[in-house]
Amino acid sequence: MADTIIQNSLVHQLLKLEADREQVRKHYQSFELQIMAADSLNALIDLLINQSKEYFNLSSVSLWVVDRQYSLSELLDSEKLISYRNRLQIRHNEEFLSGLYGESVTVRLGKVPPLTANRLFPTLKTTASTALIPLMRHHQCVGSLHFASSDVNRFKEGKSADVLEHFARVVALCLENSINKEYLIRQSYRDLLTQVHNRLSFDEQLPKMISHAQRTQQPLSCAFIDVDHFKKINDQYGHQAGDICLKSIAAVINTQLRKADYLARFGGEEFVILLPNCPLDSALMIAERAREAVAVHQIETHKQQWISATISIGVASLEFEEESVFDVVAAEELLSRADEAMYQAKSQGRNCVVAHVV
Repeated sequence: MADTIIQNSLVHQLLKLEADREQVRKHYQSFELQIMAADSLNALIDLLINQSKEYFNLSSVSLWVVDRQYSLSELLDSEKLISYRNRLQIRHNEEFLSGLYGESVTVRLGKVPPLTANRLFPTLKTTASTALIPLMRHHQCVGSLHFASSDVNRFKEGKSADVLEHFARVVALCLENSINKEYLIRQSYRDLLTQVHNRLSFDEQLPKMISHAQRTQQPLSCAFIDVDHFKKINDQYGHQAGDICLKSIAAVINTQLRKADYLARFGGEEFVILLPNCPLDSALMIAERAREAVAVHQIETHKQQWISATISIGVASLEFEEESVFDVVAAEELLSRADEAMYQAKSQGRNCVVAHVV
């Protein structure tokens, strides 16, 4: 009789453990569906760092992402990146793995040493239990996700480790896919030759920047640029030298711009710059710096020849009054007036800057 009672009690405990495990599995699966539905890299990281904290009732969450190409900061929205602070860290190699996971890079549950806890969760004073979740793809680390709980029994060795391992595989796949997708999107908006923004990107960016200028009542200026006598460069040195010339000129112009300024190749030997929160007089100064920098720059061709080039620049500006209403025609005029000013610069002898006020 006593044996039967013990057996029934064990069976009941096993059934309860299995029921609890199934509940945990479903809870994680529900969040996995949200992760798989994330439509951007920023949305995915927000889910992993911010929303997971509430969803799983955690004390803190942090994410380390491996960025071997040193380009992830550019892919992430800068304001978002700052808002995560130490909860999102970008690492350029996998050296941290041995310190966190030891020889076996698998899910690690339990309490971590205070120094490690401080590195993972710098805003927490204490952590009762933690889950360290390595994000692996094709035997290569793409990141590491870390959960902290105030419940000492929340993350214990062997407890739902298989659920977290499945969760890790889903997160790693989604993170890798989101990063690759973001790379492809960025590349589709880049001019392959000069590596500045292309016409497609510019056509999308112009109305956004004009709308922002209107909302904030800040001036927006535009500089239209044409490389002088570019056909002669192609004819004399060859089209490959012409390509090198365009790439070099774009790089030189970029060095003269502010961080918020936006440079695009408009087509052929033409470039355009959008200068937010920049009145006409300031735009003229930036344009003049760019013109002078290009004029003194020597370009080495593929045949070790040295050539020089000059540019003609037309500048126009939009300034919104307090009660102004956004006008699509005015937006189009910003570009056309800058273009018109550029042709005036060419007619005045080239290698100069001409202003036209909208």
